[in-house]
Amino acid sequence: MAVGATLAESDADAPPGDGVHGAGAAPEVPGQRLVAGTRTARICEPLWQVLKPMQVDGVHWLFAAVHGGGGILADDPGLGKTLQLIALLEALVSAGLEHRVLIVTPSNLLANWSSEFRKWLGGTPHELNVSLLKRAAAQLSIVDRLALLVRTRAPRHDITLLSYEGLERHGRYLCAGAGVDLLIADEAHALGHTGVRQRALRAVPALRAAGRRGAHTRSCRGRWFVCSVPLKRTHARALLVSRDRTDRQYVS
Repeated sequence: MAVGATLAESDADAPPGDGVHGAGAAPEVPGQRLVAGTRTARICEPLWQVLKPMQVDGVHWLFAAVHGGGGILADDPGLGKTLQLIALLEALVSAGLEHRVLIVTPSNLLANWSSEFRKWLGGTPHELNVSLLKRAAAQLSIVDRLALLVRTRAPRHDITLLSYEGLERHGRYLCAGAGVDLLIADEAHALGHTGVRQRALRAVPALRAAGRRGAHTRSCRGRWFVCSVPLKRTHARALLVSRDRTDRQYVS
């Protein structure tokens, strides 16, 4: 799922990335460059080699969504939503379009996200700095790291992984600074319709928001707009996309 929004003033003067990953980057092929208005990026070569055509289409759609009217990525299970999001994030970070990305996910998927980043980008020039925040003996470390995340634009804060439970307990520390550039809500059905999790997610200052849901779209259309909760400084319009190998359906 991806929910896009207009850019905040603090991001308006940032130069758009040219999408080129170093002077020695391989020549682009059709479809490798991502374009949304004046903003461009590029799917890195290691991921370009493994993405299936429909997944490339999904990365293009996500790139447009996070810089546009918004939407929800709702591919059926097993079609590579995590890989599509990793390709998107690598492109955004490498192009200089995002500096602080927060992924909120169920606690049992934290390790999976971390391992997926290592699997696809580990040991390559495109490897991202992924910080995994989970319950530890020193609770203060999580609090300090969240506070640091929203107060700096340092490249070392590429990706931060946090559980929904962690967001409930420590989310207030994300509201003390400038917020994050991009917020991803993984398995958004875990938010439910109301309650602590939705309030915690709404409170996070974010320039743009994105996310995904793994469940099938049938019989749950009414819940999508609840899952795509509005965020501070984010003005998003929900858009449902359901895609498989033979059919594409967009519901606004």
